[in-house]
Amino acid sequence: MLTNVRLQAGAWVGDLLLLAAFPFLGAMNHEDPVSIESFTRTVVPFAIAWLVIGVASTSFAAATIHSRTLTLQRVLLALVGSGVVAIAIRVVLFDRPFSLPFAIVAIGATTLLIIVWRISLATLLSKR
Repeated sequence: MLTNVRLQAGAWVGDLLLLAAFPFLGAMNHEDPVSIESFTRTVVPFAIAWLVIGVASTSFAAATIHSRTLTLQRVLLALVGSGVVAIAIRVVLFDRPFSLPFAIVAIGATTLLIIVWRISLATLLSKR
């Protein structure tokens, strides 16, 4: 049986792996290699923003992780909000110019990836 702490850690690790995959998906689309610098300036802001806003929004609460409905209600909104914060972090801390197309794709893609993962996780947990 999964404890709440293990469940929450598993959700966070899955989310983080998907955030880490995003630069590689972009690189494949643009046929560019991923450098340590580009990986860091993309993943770090999204990971920090998602952890802070995810915790504050109860997106990592066991009840949310177990529920498809709560996932759609809490996690979806929190991901979009954390994406906006991540773009701001990226612009300010990494001195990157604001790019609306990048912001839309980054927020949309990471949100979609994590929502699909979290809905799948909730579905699997409901069958236990």
